[in-house]
Amino acid sequence: MKKATINYLIILTAGLLVNLFGCNKNSHYFNPKYLPESPVQINFAASDIFPKGLAYDPGNLRFFVSFASIGDIGIVTPDGLYKTFIKDKNLTATNGLKVDKDRQCLWVCNRDNGIGAYNLNSGKRISFTDLSLLLPGVPVFINDVVIDPQGNAYVTTTVSPVIYKVTTDGKASVFSKMMLLLQAQMTLGLTGSSITEKAFCW
Repeated sequence: MKKATINYLIILTAGLLVNLFGCNKNSHYFNPKYLPESPVQINFAASDIFPKGLAYDPGNLRFFVSFASIGDIGIVTPDGLYKTFIKDKNLTATNGLKVDKDRQCLWVCNRDNGIGAYNLNSGKRISFTDLSLLLPGVPVFINDVVIDPQGNAYVTTTVSPVIYKVTTDGKASVFSKMMLLLQAQMTLGLTGSSITEKAFCW
């Protein structure tokens, strides 16, 4: 068994920053009111893990965790209990996660090709979208995701300067493509810090 740690302080800080930069104070995406008053550390253990992404589910007071080493998505409770939540053949190595509380959906970035949407309560797949098909010849390394008020997902890939848009029913398109950077054959693309909740809050 391998051990890992979740620190509430990281999430609390993210929530404060987003609110400082003008998002709706009632936004549930990073609202500190859903978190403990003081930072706490949660230790948990699971087999063969390399934690990568983290998302808080305020409705159920739990964390979703993704892993660079496997495709599974796990749940960690505040008392440190871990269990596997999603096992999907489409998920091979997972990165960014995002909870859409309004639509009871968990978005999961799969490193190798695309993004999946899963029911927040059952873990059942709603859709899986292969983003590698949109721009033939342009490599993908799916990194992170944010959502807008309508529930659309915006996805970055670390090996090309492209942002993809995926609708709530799984339809994908290229939202932004920096042609000059593509022509320069960039070896590093966009990461999670390239798109923020601020862009989609009002």
